[in-house]
Amino acid sequence: LEPAGDNGTYFQNFTIEHRNIKEGVKLEIIAEKTRRDFYYGEDWRVQRFSGSGHFTAELVFVGYGIHAPEKEHDDYAGVDVKGKIVIFTTETPQRLEKKLGDATKMEKRIEAAQKLGARGVIFFKLSTTSSRYFRVRLKKEQYKPDFVILSAERKVMDFIFKDLSTEISYPIPAMGRRSKLPKTLETGVKAFVSVNAIFDEKRPTRNVLAKITGSDKVLKDEYVVIGGHMDHLGISPMGDIMSGANDNASGTAVVMEIARIMKLNRAKPKRTVVFGLWAGEEQGLLGSRHYVDDSTFPMNKTVAYINLDMVGHGSGKIPFEGVYYGPQLWKLLKEKLPKEILDYVLPKRGGPGGSDHTPFLEKGVPGFFAMSSGYLKYHHSRDDSDLIEPEMLKKTGDFVHAAVKIMASESGDFFPLLRRETYYLKYQTLVNFELSLLSEVVEHHKDAKDSHVDLQLAVMKEEEGLTGERLRIDILKKFLSASEKIEKAKGLSYYSSSSGLTRDSRQGKTT
Repeated sequence: LEPAGDNGTYFQNFTIEHRNIKEGVKLEIIAEKTRRDFYYGEDWRVQRFSGSGHFTAELVFVGYGIHAPEKEHDDYAGVDVKGKIVIFTTETPQRLEKKLGDATKMEKRIEAAQKLGARGVIFFKLSTTSSRYFRVRLKKEQYKPDFVILSAERKVMDFIFKDLSTEISYPIPAMGRRSKLPKTLETGVKAFVSVNAIFDEKRPTRNVLAKITGSDKVLKDEYVVIGGHMDHLGISPMGDIMSGANDNASGTAVVMEIARIMKLNRAKPKRTVVFGLWAGEEQGLLGSRHYVDDSTFPMNKTVAYINLDMVGHGSGKIPFEGVYYGPQLWKLLKEKLPKEILDYVLPKRGGPGGSDHTPFLEKGVPGFFAMSSGYLKYHHSRDDSDLIEPEMLKKTGDFVHAAVKIMASESGDFFPLLRRETYYLKYQTLVNFELSLLSEVVEHHKDAKDSHVDLQLAVMKEEEGLTGERLRIDILKKFLSASEKIEKAKGLSYYSSSSGLTRDSRQGKTT
């Protein structure tokens, strides 16, 4: 393979903001009569831009953690938090957000705790649903080497407050959006915290890039890119080795095998085929973002990208995300791929989020995502090679190899006008601008072959009497009913995305 990186090498070098939590973390709550260790990852987590610490300190509850005395609101009034750990909720009533503005932002609340001399913060969510994986948006300006930033589950809060008097033992439930302001409280409880956090603003890393130059004088300046991320999670804060066999040694191996086979067979695609192994996917798609922003292969000449991520385990079928955003290419693949391959490929709507196809989509490049299904060891220490199914690797490799050869050699104009603008228009579409009743859509298409309705849902406002989780449940019930009606229609199916139903992502699914 020809090198496709910097200065004639196989590497594309860049720097990243590197954050890591070294093994040996500990959170122990020490009450007057008892003490308890809490399990990292299940009960609590270290948040991004946390510093390090190995100390015991008192816990002070400061409500919402807002310090805005100039606006006549100060949750720190009457308490001294110097050298202590403050506890507050991430959520604030809308009336306070309107009144206090920027002071309610998380970064301002962290800055307030730092300014007032606290050694760290522990924040939590009000809801009783699990907050295990919740994150808050912080900036690197919040990083202080000796200031710890932690999040905790409700069970940790319950333990902290359980021995206090009835009147003040549960300030937490009183913190709902319609209740009075929570009370600031010195709990009398202590916490032992041990965190060793690393933050490096410019950690060097690199993508691995190779290519097969196209054989056509004109089309060689167009590109088909195939890739997958080569990083995983390293060693967990609890000391577990995260091997990442499926996520994503499997995708990396298939990319390399396709490259090997194409070179061995002396393939001569008309377009240039670029093979990319990305760094920093688990930290936020960093390698693929760097490639699309700083590549010698311009995005406006890139026909498509196929992403391989977690392809070593599954049911025998290969979901192929992205056909909604690359219909012309999917039509070509359906026409050219052999039936024995098409029979195990499941076309899916796709969309941004979750893996390295996203930066390509955001540049207007059709980004496809092949990922096998049914894997239960995601981000788990048991993601080991003995669980990999070679047959799934072969199936994925056969399909993607064939797809790359077709995309790289078939004639046609794959660069429609306003390609990037069209992507964003499609991303914002609700039911493809189809405002007809679902029953009318089904009736109109009931005899159509291979037609699809793109069902998308967005929570635009809270209905009377239905808010929050109840509203989401109501919408999902309606969506389930809609999907049942569609499945009864001949030849009519629907695309659903791989992400959960949220207002931000605008992606819905039926489960």
